[in-house]
Amino acid sequence: MALTQEEIQSYQKTGKVSVTVDGETHEVLEGELAVTECYNTGQMDHKALMECSNFSAILDFAQTQEMKDMGQAREFVNKVQRLRKDSGL
Repeated sequence: MALTQEEIQSYQKTGKVSVTVDGETHEVLEGELAVTECYNTGQMDHKALMECSNFSAILDFAQTQEMKDMGQAREFVNKVQRLRKDSGL
């Protein structure tokens, strides 16, 4: 299970968030989830630590070179497809 950054921010504001696990939706209420933000000063990578009653998760929001390359490839393919569509191919 992973929460998006928007879901984490919503939980921090409202004190609740809905999560779906194995097709079932559960509501996590204030106090059931701890969100801690930390920064790795060595690499300046942004990370968030989430702890719930029986699990912990560390989310790393840093972009790797592989992620950047995949994004560029996706943009290239998208532009080629748009050009094909516009030219009627």
